[in-house]
Amino acid sequence: MDARTEEHIWAETYDRDLSDIFAIQSDVAQQIARALEAKLSTEEKERIELKPTDNPRAYDYYLQGREYAHRSYENKDFEIAIELFEKAVGADSNFAEAYARLARLHGMMYWIGYDRSPERLARAKEAVDKALNLKPDDPLVRWANGYYYYHGFRDYARALDEFSFAQRKEPGNAEYNASIAYIQRRLGKFEDALQNLKIAFQYDPRSNVIAHEVGYTYLSLRMYTEAEDYFDRGISLATDIANNYIDKARTYMYKTGSTESARPVLDEASKRIKSDFLLWNLAYFTIYDGHYQEALDILASIQEEVLEHQITYTPKDAIRGFIYELMGQPDQARTHYNKARTLLEKKVSEWPDDPRIHTELGKVYAHLGLKDDAIREGQTAVDLVPVSRDALIGPGYLAYLAEIYTIVGDYDTTIDKLEYLLEIPAAGYLGAHIGHLKVDPIWDPLREHPRFQQLLEKYLKSES
Repeated sequence: MDARTEEHIWAETYDRDLSDIFAIQSDVAQQIARALEAKLSTEEKERIELKPTDNPRAYDYYLQGREYAHRSYENKDFEIAIELFEKAVGADSNFAEAYARLARLHGMMYWIGYDRSPERLARAKEAVDKALNLKPDDPLVRWANGYYYYHGFRDYARALDEFSFAQRKEPGNAEYNASIAYIQRRLGKFEDALQNLKIAFQYDPRSNVIAHEVGYTYLSLRMYTEAEDYFDRGISLATDIANNYIDKARTYMYKTGSTESARPVLDEASKRIKSDFLLWNLAYFTIYDGHYQEALDILASIQEEVLEHQITYTPKDAIRGFIYELMGQPDQARTHYNKARTLLEKKVSEWPDDPRIHTELGKVYAHLGLKDDAIREGQTAVDLVPVSRDALIGPGYLAYLAEIYTIVGDYDTTIDKLEYLLEIPAAGYLGAHIGHLKVDPIWDPLREHPRFQQLLEKYLKSES
């Protein structure tokens, strides 16, 4: 259908055996191109006619894997996708595209933090090398190779070269445009990233993940109304995925300095989704509301003992310790902080270059009164991922260091860091948002400090 004239352009019925699926795909693509009077290059025609595998079973596993890989950033979806891609290459050991996506998923598990082991990165390398040996100039394979260098080593230049190669081969591919945007955000080019993500969303308007990334980028720029719009789009595309609900709720809180408008969003999500990630966030919002026993009850319902994500490795006991501290029960608080300390000290010896572990250990040390150890660990995290190296999550580690300085009582150093953080992009829910400074009790010791009050007044006035 021509959207301008409502004239019928093309329709066709296909009644063939499923084993001929690739011929059907090629035929459909070429007929649509002819109907739209699009001119295909020789290379584009070759790609349309190219069969990724001769094995229908392998291709079915591959399509199922792609579905789970694109659902969300949650561990459970990644694990299912990996299993399906492994089945695909098991059915066809020459299936380069399946190896490429398998490599990408192993890299994501490492990058996001579900598994920061050298073995996980080695599995990504093994899969991408197999893909490169089979199809060294395939855009999807080169894209996966770019992610190996991006997620494995923060080699932005090498990754950007590979993503750009893929994008030149297939300029209308949403994944390739989005991947370039992700690098641009790390480099602090948020406006450029926003433009590329919007283009990607035009190419794939059914992607709740890309809708979320556009919203997240607006959130980084503290453009709260625009962020809310894209989180709403993401929710409409996938009502059973938690991320867009959670970040929409955060957006309301950051914008208003209150949890009042965020609560209905979380309530709606709770009716639709069974997710530990949602429960972790519900626990935090419940703490902000001052309902401490309810927050403890929520934590008790979560099966996982650690909240793991790209910038987070928070033991449940660390959160419990904070809650008991807020409840005026220091002995209970100390017991839980010490449990968290034991876990984190063991983990930091296993993953010594993981900034998440250092920053969480620093906060626990601070709550236990170990000032020098706390600052050392928090600073280690900042040194591992400074803002100059990663404009997206670097501000988060700096904000956590500011929390540590607050806990140990060095308020002027805290405010120095907050003043800087409020002048740069907030990197989504990381960094500093003035609304968060108003509601999170971690900042309560600063409430009567004149410089902190001036900071709140300055930014609340600018956002009113």
